[in-house]
Amino acid sequence: MGRISFLPWPEAYCAILLLICWPSSGLNAQPAEPFSIEVSGGMAAGWWLYNHGSSDQSLRNNLGWDETRLALFVPATASFLYRIGKFRTGIGASHTWFFIDEIRKTGDAPPKFLRDSLSRSAVKFLDIGIIAEYDLISKPGFVFGPHLAGGIFSIKTIYPGRNRFGNKFCWEIGLNAQFRIAPHLMFNLRPQYKTFIITPVESTVYHERHTISNFGANAGLRYVW
Repeated sequence: MGRISFLPWPEAYCAILLLICWPSSGLNAQPAEPFSIEVSGGMAAGWWLYNHGSSDQSLRNNLGWDETRLALFVPATASFLYRIGKFRTGIGASHTWFFIDEIRKTGDAPPKFLRDSLSRSAVKFLDIGIIAEYDLISKPGFVFGPHLAGGIFSIKTIYPGRNRFGNKFCWEIGLNAQFRIAPHLMFNLRPQYKTFIITPVESTVYHERHTISNFGANAGLRYVW
């Protein structure tokens, strides 16, 4: 796959979303249907990348990468949101299955690669966090706008280095397209990119981290009242 790390920082997306939302969020308005609950599921493709770090802060002396092949992610999510004007915020949780069994250790002498086991069937993630959304387009039967979420997670894996797992956080960015199918029911389709990041404890190098990323789509029902 090549040694590629797609790591756009969540702070940049937060700043962009706030700049979009702030001028016209209508904070003093009290619209109809301020509450919503959503359940959804989806499919995505992605990989696990372990950056061994660098011997200095310049990133030029990298110590190697481990990586998996591209594999399937299946998330199941639930959320509760409160709407103020065109802005929504709330909490959400998701359970994600990553169907991968091993990670290839590319730091070893070619042409053979050693491998570490990750699971017997699937690596499992359970995350909870804060959600922010903004309605760029809001019609009686259609709503469209950005979705941003960030939080913490737990992971179930048989990876040999799991005892060094330290801080774990995740974030996602996507676009909601909501279609009204009943007086209080919306169908929501959301393409999104999501990343789980693990920083190892007792690291003696710079920038060591595990990054598990995926891109796909979620579809579900949102009940509004």
